[in-house]
Amino acid sequence: MLPTMSFLFWLLLIFVDVDVVHGGGVGLEDCTETRCSSDGPAIQFPFRLKGRQPAHCGYRGFDLSCTKNNETLLEMPSSSKLFVTEINYTSQQIKADPELDCLDRDIFYHSSSSTFKYVGNASLFSCPPSTVRDQYITDNLRCLARLSPCHGNPGNHIYAYAVGPRCSIDRIPLVSCTKVHDCKDALAYADDALAYADDFSRMALHWSIPSCQHCEEKGKLCRLKNEFTNQTDPQTKGLDVPKAKGHKLGARTIKILGSSTVSIILIVTGTIIYYVYSSVKREEENQLRIKRFLDDYRALKPSRYSYADIKRITEQFKEKLGQGAYGTVFKGNLSSELLVAVKILNNSNEKGEDFINEVGTMGQIHHVNVVRLVGYCADGFI
Repeated sequence: MLPTMSFLFWLLLIFVDVDVVHGGGVGLEDCTETRCSSDGPAIQFPFRLKGRQPAHCGYRGFDLSCTKNNETLLEMPSSSKLFVTEINYTSQQIKADPELDCLDRDIFYHSSSSTFKYVGNASLFSCPPSTVRDQYITDNLRCLARLSPCHGNPGNHIYAYAVGPRCSIDRIPLVSCTKVHDCKDALAYADDALAYADDFSRMALHWSIPSCQHCEEKGKLCRLKNEFTNQTDPQTKGLDVPKAKGHKLGARTIKILGSSTVSIILIVTGTIIYYVYSSVKREEENQLRIKRFLDDYRALKPSRYSYADIKRITEQFKEKLGQGAYGTVFKGNLSSELLVAVKILNNSNEKGEDFINEVGTMGQIHHVNVVRLVGYCADGFI
């Protein structure tokens, strides 16, 4: 039986393994849309979620991660951090809450080295170190921000001033500062642009590479045409959304569960059949053993009684004479002149060894002080 059980066990493993192999595959299935929280922005190409999605699901510079508070975090090359709250894949813009003590400088210079560009109006100033200015940034995190590199710079620092009605330049400590750049972006007024704040409390950023607008407008999934595409002008393609993906997953899951269930049923059925067969076989062997013993014992001339005879002789086990470790003794009458003691074995093992030992021992002892074996009852054994 053990080889059969092993075969069924391996059969179960093979069924499950085959289904899992056929259900896998690299492609769209491991790049499905995900989020850091239920109300967080949807994450898809060109973004990818580090730790949950493989590298081919996103584009370089678009790696997002989840904080302990389930916030969506974008870490810039300068190590400054942006907490992304919205992503518009059609207009290719994100809305983010920055750490205003140090913003990434490249987002204000529209150069090819910057992945994201600031959407809005701002002016950049070069200023000498000033504790007054630093304190103002600490107290007013909306209108003035220090740009990278923020630490370890002994010379002038670059500051960004948000041009807008909420931020009056007259109130900002820009003494001894020189304006070095104006950032004006027409994207801030585009129809499909994200609503942005006219200060730095919530920033809107735009990306142009890779371009997925044509894919998004057609309702397709955006992907790179090939893995080794030109990094300065990567070509993208639109893939159809796998509408039946959910059904395929369900069918595959059902197939795995079905195969596993069938295998388990086979194992359980085989175990039950083996147990029943072994029990019947063992019972037949025990009955044959007792029968051989009684055949050999007939020379001693004991009588065999049925269980009904025993009940009649003892008057339904009316009078109890004693209790021993292996059974109970009752008073009985074979006739008006012949009294007998009837011993009922308790908890006799299933092989009948107690019965054989008891009958064999009493039948072979002949002594004036030992009762003689008159008969026996073997109902239930043979």
